[in-house]
Amino acid sequence: MRLMLPQRFRGLTYLEAFRLLASKLPRYFALLPRWLLFRLFNRRLLGLKEIGEPVQGELNRVLARKEEVLQSLLKLSEGGRILEVGIGEFPELHRMELILANRIQYTGCDFQRVCEAHQLQLKLAGFDVSRIKFASNAVGTYAWTLFDMLVDREMFDLIYLDGHHTFYVDLPAFTLVHHLLRPGGYIMVDDIQWTLMFLKRNMVRRFTTWCYYKDMYSFSDYTLAQLSEPHLKKITEALLLARNGYSLVRDFSTQWWWVLRKPTTTRPETAPTKSDILA
Repeated sequence: MRLMLPQRFRGLTYLEAFRLLASKLPRYFALLPRWLLFRLFNRRLLGLKEIGEPVQGELNRVLARKEEVLQSLLKLSEGGRILEVGIGEFPELHRMELILANRIQYTGCDFQRVCEAHQLQLKLAGFDVSRIKFASNAVGTYAWTLFDMLVDREMFDLIYLDGHHTFYVDLPAFTLVHHLLRPGGYIMVDDIQWTLMFLKRNMVRRFTTWCYYKDMYSFSDYTLAQLSEPHLKKITEALLLARNGYSLVRDFSTQWWWVLRKPTTTRPETAPTKSDILA
């Protein structure tokens, strides 16, 4: 029997969810003093609101619409292959159920510890893992992992890019996933408006967010202006739309994420004008 639980534990029984949470408690207690110092030094961010950030009611609608889009894309990819770059702290179990129901071969790409955590929760939830694969990197970024896939001539029908969100990490990732996507395939770029300043503020506000991201980001690598600029939007416009002939699927896209289709020909199409790109 599956009981109603918060989204991050959806699909688990209460006992399974408690075991998963209990395994994290010692680490949380050890890290709490460091987060309190981080919060103290950055307390000025607590009162700031990111430009364009949705309020809670709007956020719920945004997330619901994203699930509708993902379900439509998964149906279009029935019997194919999907690559998810950046799989998050917890697996979306309802989404994985839909992937398996549509006979899609799934590959998730992220840090080794993140992939191992997903494998554990999927196992606890009783998933058939025969069509579920994880490609992890112990150090560095997923660029090396994606390059290995390219060398192995792997191809995907749908790529969901929700990774590091930063210029230095995701610029090579965009280049690689372009070559991993089949002609006519779809790529979804999530958090198109996301900025490093938005992340930093959330890390100040929420302890669990800081615990998860504390070793993944270096804010000192960027200027103040670069911290506030949406890196994914910048890369998507310049690389996929303007130079590789991708088309924006307006029916599936919003200001928060873009769905793009790769041209069926290898030669890039005419670059779109600014009016063709979502504001």
